[in-house]
Amino acid sequence: FEVLSTGTALLSNRDQVGWDELGFVDGEDFIGYADYDECVIQAERYLGDDETRRQIASNGWRKVRQGHTYAHRMKTILDTMGFPCPKSPDEVSERFLEDDLCRVS
Repeated sequence: FEVLSTGTALLSNRDQVGWDELGFVDGEDFIGYADYDECVIQAERYLGDDETRRQIASNGWRKVRQGHTYAHRMKTILDTMGFPCPKSPDEVSERFLEDDLCRVS
């Protein structure tokens, strides 16, 4: 998610496990390829199409911000461990520091 979180279009092997399960769509949120030849074709295509490349980058950035930040992962971990956790991942970051949510008694 590092590339997508910077607002940069991601060119990635679409065979990577997890894209679909995490809700990312090839051609909408990232630029996928199956093999070396298609990678070159996709790179040339999107380097020549600034508008579409920027839209894909924006879509990917938005999807990461909506559900795939470190705060989202922290909330999942805390919920799994049975710690009380705020509803919003943004609150997780703030309350983690303020209330020491990870203290085990």
